[in-house]
Amino acid sequence: MRDISKNLLATISIDPQTISSNATTNGVGVDVRDYDAAMVVFQSNDALTDGVFALSLEESDDNSTFTAVASTEMIGTLANFTSSNEGVQQVGYIGSKRYIRPVITSTSVTCGGILSAHVTRGLPHNAPTS
Repeated sequence: MRDISKNLLATISIDPQTISSNATTNGVGVDVRDYDAAMVVFQSNDALTDGVFALSLEESDDNSTFTAVASTEMIGTLANFTSSNEGVQQVGYIGSKRYIRPVITSTSVTCGGILSAHVTRGLPHNAPTS
């Protein structure tokens, strides 16, 4: 078995939090410059009570103005989290922008659940990562 921990860098973009209303929760922008690979991982607890949580990815050149990532710039697809579809979902990013962030848009929520997201960068130009 080989170790990859010094060739990956994970960053929490949306801290684990209870989302209990209709809202858009934007993650913190993560700088993917100096890496040749990135993926976003969304996680929900196994106790989503109600609502629909749409998962998406945004990109930016300046970490200020974000736009939706085109499906052609993602590896994989994201399905909504619901009370019958919980767990972990991940999508790879192959776009060219410097910053990416996960977004969770919740609708029809009264109790909700706990959700989070992180960005993992890989294939660094300089390793080991810190």
